[in-house]
Amino acid sequence: MKLVLDLGDPLVGRLLFYDAADTTFETAEYLARPDCPVCGDDPIVSLDEVEYADGCAVGD
Repeated sequence: MKLVLDLGDPLVGRLLFYDAADTTFETAEYLARPDCPVCGDDPIVSLDEVEYADGCAVGD
């Protein structure tokens, strides 16, 4: 909603952690990896491009 309404500071490049027991919030920054298939230099556009046959199999 922040991006749509152009309000506040969006969490671009950061993760938000909420601790319900202590009712506290914490943020952590992260960087995109160039070799990441989602956010890297050559990201996938569609899940149709992903080859699951070898990458997502459960070991014997």
